Amino acid sequence: YGLARVVLVLVMAMFFAYLVAPLVAAAERPLRAAGTPRRLSRGVAIGVVYVALSGVTWAGAALLVPTVSQQIVEAASQAPAYAQSLRTWQLGWSRAYERLKLPAEVRRRFDQSLLDAGDQAAARVRESVVAGVGILSYLPWLVLMPVLAFFLLKDAESLRQAALNALPQRFRGKGYRLFEELNTTL
Repeated sequence: YGLARVVLVLVMAMFFAYLVAPLVAAAERPLRAAGTPRRLSRGVAIGVVYVALSGVTWAGAALLVPTVSQQIVEAASQAPAYAQSLRTWQLGWSRAYERLKLPAEVRRRFDQSLLDAGDQAAARVRESVVAGVGILSYLPWLVLMPVLAFFLLKDAESLRQAALNALPQRFRGKGYRLFEELNTTL
């Protein structure tokens, strides 16, 4: 149980590495500079891809955060109007009760159902806020994920070879095929 987060981060780092691997392969392709083909080393190619992904992420956040914060401020400023419309709606229901001449027990149960629905909605909002704050506790682990993915990408071949060498000689061929099939599948 204590290693659950570590295992989760390793698995997520592996999937992130598989997600980024085609971009790294594209960055490693030779480019012609001054008539000779030049190629980036694997570490530099991974760094270039990480910088590009960071730039895209920051640009997306720069575009989204002002809009989201503005919408939150607008929603908060509209809260009194929403409360007033809810009171008006409730008054309309009270008039409908009187017009329909519903028994007091039916009115009470219907009102209680509406209050329970409102309480459940408020509880869901509170749970969402708590979950959002709880996600912040995973932030250090999320920072660790690309670091681990960097090493997985950089040393993938040597890690694969070490795993194959750890197998008995008679299973190495099957192990190699298994790695190839897993690689293709992922």
